[in-house]
Amino acid sequence: MRTVKLNTKRYKGSKSLPTLSAFEVRQIVSDLIAEQLQLQAEGYNCSTQVVTDVLVKASVEGETIESTCDDLEAVPTGHTVRN
Repeated sequence: MRTVKLNTKRYKGSKSLPTLSAFEVRQIVSDLIAEQLQLQAEGYNCSTQVVTDVLVKASVEGETIESTCDDLEAVPTGHTVRN
């Protein structure tokens, strides 16, 4: 299991911790999901990155995989992502 750990001692006395961009957070979470769920999707229209991106977006927004796929452009159907 990979752990993401922030060295807070380095920032002791500082008023704020370093800021991660939305892209960095999404990438870390997507990588952890793929690793923990042992996802490997390599088809002609669906990759592991697409599956994890859909899972992250659906989880964050409290939506279904189907509705998340409908909201996103250039993403396969919910059925394809689920299978």
